[in-house]
Amino acid sequence: MSYSLFISYSRRETPFVAGLLERLERARLNVWLDFRNLIPGHTWQEQITDAIAQQDLFLLVVSQASIASANVEDEWRHAITLKKRIILLIFEATPLPDDLKLCEWVDFRQVSMLTATKRLIIHLSFPQPTQTPVPETGFEAPFIVWVACLVSVIVAVITIPSVWTLYLPYYLLPLPYRILKRDFSFFNVQGALIMLPFFTFWTGIVFVAHEAIQMATIFMFLLSLIFSPLLWLLLRLPGMRQWGKPVASPPYFPNRYQPDIDTFQPVTFTVDAAPEDGRYAQDMIRQLEQFGHRHVTDAEAGDIVILLLSVFKKSSVFNPQQQIVYPVILQDVDGIDPRFGAIQWIDFRRGLGNIKAFSRLLSQPEKLLHSLGVVPAGRQVVLPPAVQAISFYVTFLGILFGASLLFTLGIEQFAFHPVSIAMLVAIAAACLAIVTFTRTSLISRQGYVTSSGSLLAAMVGLGVCIALKLLIVLVEHSQLPQDDFPTSSQMIVYALFGAVLAYGLGLGGVVFWSLRDWRDLRRWFPRRPKKRSSGRVST
Repeated sequence: MSYSLFISYSRRETPFVAGLLERLERARLNVWLDFRNLIPGHTWQEQITDAIAQQDLFLLVVSQASIASANVEDEWRHAITLKKRIILLIFEATPLPDDLKLCEWVDFRQVSMLTATKRLIIHLSFPQPTQTPVPETGFEAPFIVWVACLVSVIVAVITIPSVWTLYLPYYLLPLPYRILKRDFSFFNVQGALIMLPFFTFWTGIVFVAHEAIQMATIFMFLLSLIFSPLLWLLLRLPGMRQWGKPVASPPYFPNRYQPDIDTFQPVTFTVDAAPEDGRYAQDMIRQLEQFGHRHVTDAEAGDIVILLLSVFKKSSVFNPQQQIVYPVILQDVDGIDPRFGAIQWIDFRRGLGNIKAFSRLLSQPEKLLHSLGVVPAGRQVVLPPAVQAISFYVTFLGILFGASLLFTLGIEQFAFHPVSIAMLVAIAAACLAIVTFTRTSLISRQGYVTSSGSLLAAMVGLGVCIALKLLIVLVEHSQLPQDDFPTSSQMIVYALFGAVLAYGLGLGGVVFWSLRDWRDLRRWFPRRPKKRSSGRVST
């Protein structure tokens, strides 16, 4: 027998619910889920109320957040009023209201999503009397979570020789605990895992004159070549994706979709965008018009509103419950109007790769959201590939300059002239400032480095700082007696030549990514309007 299901949940468990939805749809079950089924242009509360009444069963994802949610409570109480069959899906054990304690339940905590979903499907057709109480206490997790936690412990140990980087230990040392808490920054952790083998190797080079330290570091480097990519892969597995909160879950991107051209129908549309997002708006309008859609500046004359959400625009005068509004997310941002968080977003954070499919399905809201929509997520850092590459590169340089400042204050002060020490400290501070401003500006699209010219200036400034530091160190090194601080000076020179090599190779990578994805990079840099008088861009 085929059942229709309504799923009630907290947005904190969105990755879990997205995985559950995929499994249930593979089993050909009819599932109603708010971000998948809410249709723009209609009152959402009425849609939710009607959906609960129309579906055969009510599934409640039990977690601390869902039981504390007033909206979720309204939904399950409405289901009780309608005498719906309620099945609890235990994601977290938490104290339950008395009205839910006698409900049927399926435990999703210890087993994989595949196994738990099979149990749920069997339970749908062959309900069993509730013989044991619903678990309300205790911590349990799937096997894959414990494996990832164990590997993260090994990675944390491997990170110890690179503690001088500060960035790596900040994200990797507490990672085992944060995995169990489901709360870590996936974006920063994956960057740290990518950098770990390099900085472990770098530590061995710096301490080349200390045989015992070098041998231990080389051993750690070999381990990092195994466990760093292993953990990177584990964190991307479906089981880990479904375990984490949105911030700890790798973002899901829809496949490049090729819809049937025969279903295409032209529509009139308007674009609601901040002036800073004008390049995105212009490129989208141009692409949509190439497919026969007509752009209008008067929203009243348009069939559809395309809302571009970014740090510069988090809301709109248009009401998605009264007209068809497609929220298009351009970057990760907090504080988006809750009205646009109840339906799926069209995800263009990595660029306009799916713009052709978007153009062909523009007149069919249900198919468009089903094919290209993504779950509204919070606190996920997703960047265009070129921007992400540049961000990792400047982070890498920031770690190097932070380490050079530690060397200056720790080793060089005993060997170098005080004036040289002061100059090296000033250079390191300048480099760290450039790195900080560049990275934060690139990720947020706000700040000092928000244009190709300012990015070029930042790269040149970093190069000048590296050259000046290398010059000062080489001059001071040449004036040292042969038997005076040989180990210290050797460590410093090795590290500096490595920094020059890393800067050159990394700069080549930046140029490659910038040329390869120059359109994405150009759109990412905000357009600076001469006069900011309107929130909507029409071109």
